[in-house]
Amino acid sequence: MKIGGLIYSHSRLNFKNSSQRVHDFIQDRLKSGGIEVINVFENRDLAISEADQVKGSFDYIVLVDAMSPIVDVDLVKTLASLLDDCKATVAISEGAIPGTQPELVVRMKEVNDSFSSIVSGNRDQWKLKRWSTQNKHNNQFNLYKFKRLKMFLGLLDLIPEMATLSIDEFCSRLESDMVFERLISYFEKGALIRYEVCPYCGGRINPIHAAMSQPLVGFLPPSRPCYFECEQCKLIVLSPAFSENDTHRLYDDFDKEDFVKSSSNPYTSDSPRCDFSKFVDSMPTNSAVIDLGGGIGFFSQFVKSSYPDWEVTHSDFELKKNDQLREKGIQTRALNFVKEPIGDACYDLVTTWEVIEHIPFSLFDNVFLNIYKALRPGGVFLFSTPDFDSPLCHVFDFCNAGVPHHLTVLSKTWLLDYLSRYPRWEIMDIRYNSDLLDGMEMWCDYARQTSPSFQVQGLAHVMRSIFSSDCASLLNKTLLQEGLGTEIIFTLRRLPGKN
Repeated sequence: MKIGGLIYSHSRLNFKNSSQRVHDFIQDRLKSGGIEVINVFENRDLAISEADQVKGSFDYIVLVDAMSPIVDVDLVKTLASLLDDCKATVAISEGAIPGTQPELVVRMKEVNDSFSSIVSGNRDQWKLKRWSTQNKHNNQFNLYKFKRLKMFLGLLDLIPEMATLSIDEFCSRLESDMVFERLISYFEKGALIRYEVCPYCGGRINPIHAAMSQPLVGFLPPSRPCYFECEQCKLIVLSPAFSENDTHRLYDDFDKEDFVKSSSNPYTSDSPRCDFSKFVDSMPTNSAVIDLGGGIGFFSQFVKSSYPDWEVTHSDFELKKNDQLREKGIQTRALNFVKEPIGDACYDLVTTWEVIEHIPFSLFDNVFLNIYKALRPGGVFLFSTPDFDSPLCHVFDFCNAGVPHHLTVLSKTWLLDYLSRYPRWEIMDIRYNSDLLDGMEMWCDYARQTSPSFQVQGLAHVMRSIFSSDCASLLNKTLLQEGLGTEIIFTLRRLPGKN
């Protein structure tokens, strides 16, 4: 059985000059499994063209996407054997851990057609092999997130023999204390803290296990729970997690690139995020607004375009500061509001969208007080965060997606209790929003690729079909009206004279 490997690359791997290390790893992995590497090509078309030049030299050719680097060699050989048994030409698989599956294997014996015509031919003739590694390990190793690329590069340094390990051996390594701690610290150096009891009420905490999908960063083994829920107050905390002095290390060029490459803009006039109806009539004509942790600035742009007379400031870490916003009349400010003062009664509106879950819990009180001080009397604080009370937040382990950047998972229940203890705020409004519903097609595709059972993958397929046919978004609106969003939005007004 002589197998030749064709590897094709992707432009995303040019980030941080990562392509050579990824390509070298795949070549080493294929060679260690007895597969002869034909070459590495810039794109898929070039790889397919090359196959016609060498097809007479191999019994089988495997096509490998460099974005799926941890190739399961056992799966490649099983696909080749399947083709021999069936006297078929092309074999594909499903059920492998994303990032381990070959794109396809072609049986070259007695094949006269060109390779390109074979791989573009009738897929009904292709043989499908069900594989069980995702059901067994529930993980993901592909590199279509820049943060996942960082994790992969870190593992190359941490496990020098990684190219030679079987999938089971590699997954076993991920469970070890040394590797797990490096993964959950995002391969950054800093002090980790571990919660033995709830940091809010002192109650007992219990693990929440991933069962439907994987954190977006991948590689974290589901046998090692990342989040723990308090039996009493229902606060959910990441453990272990960076201490308050090292949390900023989680936000680097890889994290920024994921946002830059994202085309999703959730801030539109028909979004619950942008419904100011509860307070806009009381806002000054030239209101001062600051968006904290604003990412690349979509929300700031919405506010400025909708209320041109408002003074809008976009803020985030220095690394994420977007000076191009100034051309649109938006001020930009590098600000770590967790530690730095926002201002003294200088804003009429402060917003944080999907931000407070990134804050170390030890700093919660300071952050809310910092925001209170920044608001003028009667000013408004508008924020959103994932709501664990909502069953929709549990779907596809959505609540588990943000490891290690989400340090808490909050809920309406917990937030109401927290705010009741600090009577400096009036709750003006509570409503719901859903990143999952807004991107249901993407999330369903993600679940179909990463869920550990074909049953859940089938459910994701059905859900995608249902939501794709809801052109008027009536189902989305109904779920939000019923409080079944993945995120909750609080509108708070600063009460005067409180500390």
